[in-house]
Amino acid sequence: MSAGIRWSLRAKLVFFAALLVLFVTTTFGFFILQISLKGIAKSQEESRIYDIKGLAQVAREAILTDDDTDMVNFVNLIKRNLTISYAMVLYPDGRVRVHTDPFMIGKAMNDEVTSKILSKRTRDTPLVQDLKTDSGEAVLDLSIPILIGLNNPEYHGAVRIGYDKDAFDAMIRVETRQEIKRLVGGFVISVFLGILGAVLLATYITRPIEILKEGSRKIGEGGLHHRIEVKTNDELQELAEEYNLMGKKLGELDELKRDFVSSVTHELRSPMTSIRGYMNLLLDGVAGPLTALQKDYLTVIKNNIVRLGRFIDNLLDVSKIEAQRLKLAPEIQDVADLVREMIVLFKPQAEEKKVSFQVQIPSELAKAFVDKDRLAEVFINLTSNAIKFTPEGGSVTYTAQEAAHYIEVGIHDTGVGIPHDKIGKLFSKFEQIKSKDTPKTQKGTGLGLTIVKGIIEAHGGKIWAKSPGPSGRGSTFFFTIPKFTDEIKAKLQSNY
Repeated sequence: MSAGIRWSLRAKLVFFAALLVLFVTTTFGFFILQISLKGIAKSQEESRIYDIKGLAQVAREAILTDDDTDMVNFVNLIKRNLTISYAMVLYPDGRVRVHTDPFMIGKAMNDEVTSKILSKRTRDTPLVQDLKTDSGEAVLDLSIPILIGLNNPEYHGAVRIGYDKDAFDAMIRVETRQEIKRLVGGFVISVFLGILGAVLLATYITRPIEILKEGSRKIGEGGLHHRIEVKTNDELQELAEEYNLMGKKLGELDELKRDFVSSVTHELRSPMTSIRGYMNLLLDGVAGPLTALQKDYLTVIKNNIVRLGRFIDNLLDVSKIEAQRLKLAPEIQDVADLVREMIVLFKPQAEEKKVSFQVQIPSELAKAFVDKDRLAEVFINLTSNAIKFTPEGGSVTYTAQEAAHYIEVGIHDTGVGIPHDKIGKLFSKFEQIKSKDTPKTQKGTGLGLTIVKGIIEAHGGKIWAKSPGPSGRGSTFFFTIPKFTDEIKAKLQSNY
């Protein structure tokens, strides 16, 4: 996981669980393979011992019955085993009594290996010797004495079986490959099931976290009444319950805050209106003549009262929007007419900054069905911001296009732009986006875009912003408003 690459919690859980599964299955598979190989070797050793002891038993019975037929048959049966080079029964003097090669019968074996075999007179494990035949074949020779009786057993020679080591090793390799194939198949299935289990476990763990994340996002966007449901009967469920309790408390606090703001703004509005009225009377000379200095002071007071009154009005609008009590009086409106009004309204301000207006609205654009005064607030706020943050010589462009049920309006500027990480906060209350290119003199309450968003959403539309970011210039605010359709027309006619 290199730096700069963001891995989700689910990916991390799956990755490390998969590593653990691989490690466990590989280690376990290695030990199983070792045990299996030892088992194969032990099984072959037991098979050889079984062969040599079986031949010795047949030889004892043949000697007791003085009939070599069973010995001959047993030797011929053993000969079918491809790993056996030879099998024989020896007299005590070293002569061959029975042999897989009939030409060897009766011949005397006087070599050192045979002498060592004949000297072994105890009834215990077979004597194992590595030797080479006259033809250069590597042989593993097993021998055991033929003893009859328990207390003082009589010695009647020995039995020998020689195994072709090359053929034996080839058979071991075949069995080993087969065992490895089985283990690899089991390994693949185990890894697949392990990774599948890791994915399911990661999903089980991360799904509630994703629900919590989504819930936190909605609360951050103002949805304080949003609740989540997690049924896992563990700490994650307890966390979800605490989250819902937090949301409930935040909702209660927000309700108290809204009630407080609404009450305070209503209480302030009446005295502010009274102060503004008496201020106008004073400036009009109703209470007597004023000096020039007194008029200047009173004018400053009046301007600040107007500004404060505007702020109170904004707070009231925000309270209405949050309480979903914003009343609209929709009517048929031509978007192009409203744009022309904005150009006339902001012409002095635009000329002062040498900012030009451009209109790219189709002449055949459908009419909108909106509250004209409220939509004018939207245009005023967005146009004012566009001019405010556009340097001298820039431009503000209005665009519009229609869809099936709505009209999309865009207000483009060539201003300082909006950082990408700030776009999501544009419409939050009291949020003012600042950047190094933002003029220091630009101030505001941070409520304008919140009100704009509330007005557009009250119309059933949506609003969003785009900007190239710090490396580019300009911003665009898009919003949708309802189009005057035949359905709306029919509904209006039915009300009359």
